[in-house]
Amino acid sequence: AIAVDHFVTEGCCDKLTVNGISYSGSVGPEGIRPSGVITWITDIIGGVDTGWKLCPSESSASSESEAEDEVSVGAIIGIVIGIVFILALAVVLFVCWRKSRRKAEWASVEPALAAPERPHSMPAPAPAPAALGNSATAPETERGESSPANASKIMIQVNRTPVVVPPAEAAVPRFWKNTTGRTFDELVEASAEEVALITDMVKSTFIQDVVTRDRTGVMSNGLKPVRVLRMENNVVWEKYTQGRSFIRQKRPHKCTESHKYGSVIMTMQEGSKLTRLSHTVNEVYLWHGTSPQKALNICKAGFSLRYAGTGAGSMYGNGAYLAESSSKSDEYAQDDGTGLYKGLFCLLLCRVVLGEMLHLTTGGEKTHDMIKNAIESDVYDSVIGDRKISVGTYREFVVYGEDQVYPEYIVLYERVM
Repeated sequence: AIAVDHFVTEGCCDKLTVNGISYSGSVGPEGIRPSGVITWITDIIGGVDTGWKLCPSESSASSESEAEDEVSVGAIIGIVIGIVFILALAVVLFVCWRKSRRKAEWASVEPALAAPERPHSMPAPAPAPAALGNSATAPETERGESSPANASKIMIQVNRTPVVVPPAEAAVPRFWKNTTGRTFDELVEASAEEVALITDMVKSTFIQDVVTRDRTGVMSNGLKPVRVLRMENNVVWEKYTQGRSFIRQKRPHKCTESHKYGSVIMTMQEGSKLTRLSHTVNEVYLWHGTSPQKALNICKAGFSLRYAGTGAGSMYGNGAYLAESSSKSDEYAQDDGTGLYKGLFCLLLCRVVLGEMLHLTTGGEKTHDMIKNAIESDVYDSVIGDRKISVGTYREFVVYGEDQVYPEYIVLYERVM
């Protein structure tokens, strides 16, 4: 385009014509881009005079414009490349930070070494049988052990602070017989629907051809439930909802789903039909084998982990051990020998909050430091002991907080030989 620095001509006689338009006087062709011949008409003989200079250059103007366009495009490209580089650098720095943080968390962890199947000492003889739901015996541990003489050298303790439990989460299940605000502790006969689902669960989770060294005696052909009782204890329930809410508030994201560690938990095919569970914190149903009398003691005050792990060789430390397979928990079940429950064995069907799970294929004392660090640092909330992968037997689930387990059903059964 033409840039006019100064334009003064004799209006009557001197004219500059650009694109067919004549300019004279003090009005020049400012900003006009020539598209044809530029002519100059003057009454001076020879057409030459001093005091003016015309330097039209369409090519140079175009070049300048194109150069400006190229500079603009180059600047945009440079900005885009700069933004991409900054984003890539941020991603790299974030990944490095995450790796260094995880490395720091596990800096003191010893490598997990292979260990044999977890042996269990047999529980102490049961006390004299009491009337159903009327036992005054002290609470039992997860295996009914009552002496700290062989206590584990490493005690795993969960960190808990009081939390406000939303009313909807604190409320007892609506299908319970007892729902009032008073304190209650009652064993209620399960409904026909509950009995049918739990009986199916016992059968579907029984694996006859898998036996471990924890079993004493001959493997049965199956388990036959003869009575199912629902434990309604609002004090133990309140404690459980506190633990569940603590883990939920600690982990606002959804915890890693259990099936990511091999397969869906076996009990959940029927368990998901019993009631609505909180899948965001991996709330599930799991089995725990014991005796009828010890089951009554557990239902009075919940699980007590004070002496858990005092038996020889608790594979994953001092926790509550549960299983997805009824045949695995049956390895630890006993009858009372005499009294009302003579000849009947017992499984507890428990609600369990697994939260974020540490998946292990080995166990034993070499892993206890690692487990302790994992649980006490709040990185994990439970352990999956996956002996199914390592030696082809079972998966066990271990929690280290008494408030992560609610023993909801007592299943009295006979072994089918």
